[in-house]
Amino acid sequence: MSDLSEALLAEVSEREGIPPIRYVAETGSTNADVATLAAEGAPHGTALVADAQTAGRGRLGRTWISPPGSNLYLSMLLRPNLPLADVPWLTLAAAVAGAETLGPIRIKWPNDLLADDGRKVAGILAEAEISGGKVAHVVVGIGVNVRSAPPFAASLAELGAPLLDRSELAVRWVRRMLYWSSVLHCGTPAVGLRWRELSCTLGARVRLGEVEGVATDLDTNGALRVRRDDGSEQSILAGEVEMVKGVY
Repeated sequence: MSDLSEALLAEVSEREGIPPIRYVAETGSTNADVATLAAEGAPHGTALVADAQTAGRGRLGRTWISPPGSNLYLSMLLRPNLPLADVPWLTLAAAVAGAETLGPIRIKWPNDLLADDGRKVAGILAEAEISGGKVAHVVVGIGVNVRSAPPFAASLAELGAPLLDRSELAVRWVRRMLYWSSVLHCGTPAVGLRWRELSCTLGARVRLGEVEGVATDLDTNGALRVRRDDGSEQSILAGEVEMVKGVY
């Protein structure tokens, strides 16, 4: 019997006290589908999970391999009452929610979820719609390698994770995402503190494009602060972190 279906999602959602998560057997991209639902007026907290994607997307335009029957492909609609400057914190909050759901997992800035050996277990893609200088909505998607993984990545099954039920994982992540998005309305410090606790990036030597040094902290806007070898510091708001050396 499949661990992912509309009936199972409804059952677990009711038990956990969240709105039912929508289900489709196959789609192009759950993020694209939820963006369509947002344009149609869907409320904050609307979530959609697919058993398979044919056009899954990751950060920086990458393709997310999405075979049926094995992994989790889930997107959620947020309508946050946040200033534009705080929108990047939703990505960090999504990573925190993911790490808490899948643990023990570490976060590579800003939102890749890694096993202790550095292999990727899950990825997050957040896409904001800005209208009139305000945040209309944000679609946050997560892809989790539950039972299978591409080369050089890891699955929860391979790591011996205690929870592999995709309906349970979906509901738990949505519940944690609802919690952390609500926390952000009271300010960013709590999200930043929890992200720091779960990070494998801070204290490690990293490279982002031409910038190399030790990752020291998060900036007030969620950017990564990097101390170069000459002692100068630079804040990076977006980019792909390469772990040069250190514990990750």
